[in-house]
Amino acid sequence: LAPTLEVGSYAIRWDVRDPPDNLRQRYRNKRPSDSLAAPAISTQSRYLCIISHDFPWTVAISTNDARPLTVIDVIEGLYDSLNKAVRRSEWALAADVQRYLMLKANKARRRATVAMGIRRVDWLGTRCMFKGLEKDEELARRRIMPGDRPSDVWVVRFGSTGLHGLG
Repeated sequence: LAPTLEVGSYAIRWDVRDPPDNLRQRYRNKRPSDSLAAPAISTQSRYLCIISHDFPWTVAISTNDARPLTVIDVIEGLYDSLNKAVRRSEWALAADVQRYLMLKANKARRRATVAMGIRRVDWLGTRCMFKGLEKDEELARRRIMPGDRPSDVWVVRFGSTGLHGLG
């Protein structure tokens, strides 16, 4: 895994509600080994699957060409997934407390942006700071489909944004 994506490295300070273009601006002058264009996993890898203790869906990220998956590909894939509307099936999975927290996060986010509707990012409440990726074999075994390779599965960690009143 690229050092910039490792849990605990704090190499990337990113609120997942913010578009990846903001990161591109902030990190554009970094050395190549630390840049967002660095390979995410290995020079040959073109696919990874992200799961989390904080949400019930999976995020599949891949490249369609021969280039390796990069750090920015992972960031963009995660951002795109979190900015999708919450599906009815996902809403149905949420406990009442989770629904309350999503509605509260949605209301706060809508005050800050023009975004409308309940988005997957609202599922995170105030835990919107990207902390990195790590392995969790037990969670991967419980969450992946038969035939998926556990070696391709990474767990994303989030932390609090420090905002109070959202849960």
